[in-house]
Amino acid sequence: MSQTTIKQIYWIEDHLELFQRTLKKFKAASGSVKQFKTASALLNSLFQIKDSFGSIIVDLWVPPGEGADLPRNVRGPQIGMWLLEQISAELGKGWPIFILSGNLTVDVTVTLGRDYDIPESRVYAKPLVDKADEFVRSVLDAATNELSTVE
Repeated sequence: MSQTTIKQIYWIEDHLELFQRTLKKFKAASGSVKQFKTASALLNSLFQIKDSFGSIIVDLWVPPGEGADLPRNVRGPQIGMWLLEQISAELGKGWPIFILSGNLTVDVTVTLGRDYDIPESRVYAKPLVDKADEFVRSVLDAATNELSTVE
């Protein structure tokens, strides 16, 4: 009898339809997904996430939420960029972070690579359409293969 390893995924996504459609693919491939609908929801859970390695998927256009120390007057993809800084500060380097977001520009993609060390191969535009299987496979592979590199 073979043992299946469950791969943990933390996903900040406020669009329920996209989340549910892709969730089926993750579950079919032994992925366990925890959804966060706002930046503050993820921030409030980082201390728990630190104890359970997995891939993190960030929507740069995430709603800020309430109750966290969110920057004032920051909206749009800047909330997601700020969130990436908080994730790195709390969890350290080495966690596989993927971007799945709408309205991605060349400038945003360059900034993600230069300032946050997120390679272009981990940046996906919504809607996934024909890249859904590739996205799911990449996220799950990273959740398994990079465990030993976390500081």
